[in-house]
Formats: sequence, C-alpha cells, structure tokens
Amino acid sequence: MSEHDEDVIERVVDELRRPVQVDPAVDTRVMEEIARLPVRRGHGGGHAAGAAWRWLTRPRSISLSPLGGLGIAAVFAALVLALSGRRPGSPSTPPAERAMREFEFVVVEPHAARVSLVGDFNDWDAARTPMRRMQGGSVWTAVLPLRPGRYRYAFLDPRLTRLPPEAQAPVGALVDSARAAGLPAEPLVQRALEGATKQAPGDLIVAAVQRLAADLGRARDALGSTASPAELSAGAAALRAGAPPAVLTKLRRARRQPVTMPLAVLTDLVASGVPMDSAAAAVLTLAARAGDADLVEFRRAVERDIALGAPPGTAAAAAAADAAATAALQVNARARGQRPGRP
Repeated sequence: MSEHDEDVIERVVDELRRPVQVDPAVDTRVMEEIARLPVRRGHGGGHAAGAAWRWLTRPRSISLSPLGGLGIAAVFAALVLALSGRRPGSPSTPPAERAMREFEFVVVEPHAARVSLVGDFNDWDAARTPMRRMQGGSVWTAVLPLRPGRYRYAFLDPRLTRLPPEAQAPVGALVDSARAAGLPAEPLVQRALEGATKQAPGDLIVAAVQRLAADLGRARDALGSTASPAELSAGAAALRAGAPPAVLTKLRRARRQPVTMPLAVLTDLVASGVPMDSAAAAVLTLAARAGDADLVEFRRAVERDIALGAPPGTAAAAAAADAAATAALQVNARARGQRPGRP
C-alpha cells in the first residue's frame, strides 16, 4: 500500500469515527422483541434479564451496508449494556455475559473487488479483517468473536477512497440509503467514480450522486417495485432528459417485455433534438409490438434522417410510422404461420 493510499484510508477512518445519529425506532423494535420473551414465575427479574441477554447475544448474521451500520452497531451495544443492568467486567457480571460470542457480518457488494470490515475492534485497520466473498460473488462475510461492549464499524469499499476526502462519507451514506430503500447502488458508485475520474470537486460529486438517487427513486415510483436495476437506470436517464413520470408508467403498461430499450431510445431521441412529446409518442406507438432490435433500427433511422436535414420531430414521426407498419406485418406473418391448413 502506498503512502498516498494510507493517507486516504486514514481520512476515511477519521470520518467514520465521528458520532452518528441513531434512529430511535431501532431501540423501540428491540425492546418490543424483548417484551415478548417469556418470564418464568418464581425467579424474579433475573430470568427475564438473562433471557433478554441471550436473545441479544446469540449468534446471528448482521446484514448492513457501509456507514449505515455505524449507528445500528452503537445502538445494539448500548442496549446490551443497558439490559444487562451491569457493565461487562464488573464483579457482579456473570461469566456467561463476559464470554466471547461470534457474530457474522454480511454485506452485499456484487461489484467490489474486495471489502474490509473496519471498526473499534480492529483499530479501523482495513488490512486486519478482510471479508470473504461467498459463492456467487455478491455476498461478503466476516465472522468475529466479540465481547459485550460498544462498537462502531463499517464496511469499507476501497473504490470510494478514489473520491475527494470530503465526498467519501456523504457518497457512502447516499449509497447506503439507496440500498436500504431497495434501489440499485452500483449506478451511484459509478457516477461518483466518473466524477473522480474527471477530477470534479467533492461537492459536485455529492450533488450528482444525490440527483441520481432521487431520479432512481422517481423511476421506481413510475415503473413499479418489480423494475429491474437496468430498467431503473434507464428510467432515471429518461427522467433527467425531461420525460414525465406518466410516460414511464404508460410504457410499463404497454409492453410485456422489459422497458430498458424503449427508455434508452427515448433518451437518445431527445438528445438528438427530437421534442420530448414527439419522442414519447413515437416510442409509445412502438412499445407494444416492436422488439428491442426494431427499436434500435428505429433510432438509427431517425438519426439518419436528421443527418440528411429532416426536422427531428418529423423524422421521428415518419420513422415510427414505418417501424409500426413493419412490426404489424411481422405480427400478421407469425399469426398466419401458426394457423394449420392455411396456404
């Protein structure tokens, strides 16, 4: 590791060590779970506390993503200490409560080349706890023996260290929030890395990632919760190009196939100068019958006519009419071929 890399890692660690705001709902959910634990009569409150302690400290998988895990880790440890009624290591603490327990940390990072678990328990040293890639390539795990206590930790994606220092923590938080909301996180990472490659200032990188995260959310609202990551990325690009969310919804309803290609063609048409209403009308006309290859050919025809001097709107309308007629002929030909006894 070079001296520059060590400086970058140290700045990330300093940022991760800062106190984080914790969602009070975590406390409530854990306490509700504890309230459901059975209390055996005749043993006083000690049995309930012991049951709560066993629930909190039994081996479990902790599935969190970068930065977001910091707050939950702090709450979890604080609740462990509070519920026990004693501090670990005090004379009144039973040996079972001081015992090391194994915890499995899990994070989904399909595009990372390596991931490290860093925290108070390893001096925030990325080299000490590298995570292991599970079979399939997207899940990373690490198992650590820990005593009851208060820990802060994070999953460190080394790619984010390429960003300006002031952008690393905010971008990590945005990536974490997107993942928690069920949105694809990789487009956000790639947008941030694109900014770093272009040597953009940190605040502009953060702003670009924020806009993309918002557009991905709007695309999911328009396309539905079953939209694939590719469809959401294409939908976000179409929205940035000026497409109303209603157009995305109409495309979804009109097309049984994935809408990634129609959305990409819509975005390209607008970039070529076709007005949004003309581009949307043309793509919607073709969405139900035209395949992806037909849509690509339609886009090429529009770009060719524009290059020959046709107005963009006129070129789109004419090419859409030709493509729709071709698609109708193909559908009719397939239908005739499926009828037995016909010439």
